[in-house]
Amino acid sequence: MKYSGAGNDFIIINNLENQLHDKKSRVLDLASLPDNSKIDGIIFLEKSDRADYKMNYFNRDGTDSGLCGNGLRCSAKGISDNIDVNKKNISIEALDNIFKTEILSDDLISVEFPPPKIVNPNIRLVVNFENWFNEINCGYVDVGSPHIVIPLSELTKLDKEIQSLDDIEIIKLGKYFRYHKELMPEGANVNFINLVSEKESIVESRVYERGVESETLASGTGSLSVAIYSYIKYNLNSPIKIFTRSKEILTVDFIFKENKIEKMKLTGSSKKI
Repeated sequence: MKYSGAGNDFIIINNLENQLHDKKSRVLDLASLPDNSKIDGIIFLEKSDRADYKMNYFNRDGTDSGLCGNGLRCSAKGISDNIDVNKKNISIEALDNIFKTEILSDDLISVEFPPPKIVNPNIRLVVNFENWFNEINCGYVDVGSPHIVIPLSELTKLDKEIQSLDDIEIIKLGKYFRYHKELMPEGANVNFINLVSEKESIVESRVYERGVESETLASGTGSLSVAIYSYIKYNLNSPIKIFTRSKEILTVDFIFKENKIEKMKLTGSSKKI
């Protein structure tokens, strides 16, 4: 099966009988096919002793580290369409957590997340461009996958020609920050953002994703990270709407209670390709 979650494209494989063992080789083989050049990740649906199903997620380069929020939503849609037909509430195990998903309408799916592991809205990264050094202020959020969040205004300080997210050389800058020495050895996904509307809580985002090693049109965990950062830095109200590169909106809901972010929910489209 092939599904797209707000522009994040996946192949989903039914492995409920555990017939596929060398998953990395299968991932690399599938990712190398011309028809799959836009696929961001490959999902193996498997049996779970703790939930309805288990999602075993791989990036297109064969790595399996980190959580995939849109992958969870697409898994739920794929299960409801093809395996457990018309089931609307599906629990999915992933990375030792249980995620509750809900089919809200024909192509609108939500998934609940546990509180973030790490939230640091104020980190400084030393950058070196054109043989001169500067510091940028950004955020670091880990909701199961590590993301740094860099405001457009910080990039403008480095290069005055960068006046919008469209001006960003996403591969060059994304790779630079993804492998920044202060984020190694794990590295991080990179989110470049711009506040569109404080009143309507809308933030525009572009994402360079590790494992894909390129820009993706949307990111579920990236949208969660951007929403948390924007809540803290821009004092936005939940729900926060993330305008992705696919021109679709991913909506992030949560509550802030006793100095903790709780009951996070990611909602957006999931469509069969």
